[in-house]
Amino acid sequence: MLGPYLTADDYMDSDVAYLLGMLFGRGTLFEQGDVRRLVVTLHIRRTLPKLPPDTPVLDMDLELENERSLNGVRRRINNLLDANVDIAPVRRGETALTAVFVKPTIGWRDLKALVCDGHDRADFKLPDSFFQFPRPIKEEFVRGFADVAVTPSWADNERNTYARVAFPVVHANLIFARQLERLLEALGTQPHFLEGSPRTRRGKREHRIRMRADAYEGVGFGFDHKNRLLRILADWNRQRPR
Repeated sequence: MLGPYLTADDYMDSDVAYLLGMLFGRGTLFEQGDVRRLVVTLHIRRTLPKLPPDTPVLDMDLELENERSLNGVRRRINNLLDANVDIAPVRRGETALTAVFVKPTIGWRDLKALVCDGHDRADFKLPDSFFQFPRPIKEEFVRGFADVAVTPSWADNERNTYARVAFPVVHANLIFARQLERLLEALGTQPHFLEGSPRTRRGKREHRIRMRADAYEGVGFGFDHKNRLLRILADWNRQRPR
């Protein structure tokens, strides 16, 4: 595991932190024999953004915007990894970014160390040394996670006095859920932790870390269209009395 004596300049920069966040958000590291594959999947449940009442209606196709943004991400990380990076649709509303490593390169080994030898979202953990990195590194990690796992949107029910942003973590990985809460607290987003449940009618319920949209605005997303949605939600919050 990477030691606490290392600094961010030794093996971490904004691109590595962003890719790492994507992995924790919706990623997998697959290794079998000579096959090594990094896969990050983007999935959306709706194509049109759902916004609060009395806000402008946006002509925005979330699926198309996500695919466009992912192509930008591909260019960003293509030079980072000594691997072939491809993007392909998996099914309607789901697109995968895949990097294939033909050798156990130092990049592959670093990624394995940075997820504490985990394989997917259920067992990824951050090394303790990550929390010693400066704020910009933590922000890029959170943005990478948010770009692939969070969509700013309005939930239309009486409990939502304010617009919120919610970070989901699979139920099996409570350790990372608490680590993510710690990161969001350090970034000043005032998160609220909702622990999941192992037994519901629909199966296990994920952990969720929620915060007001305006509290998260200072961190934001890497995807431009998600930042547009976030600004609308944050402005809507600011117009309401506390």
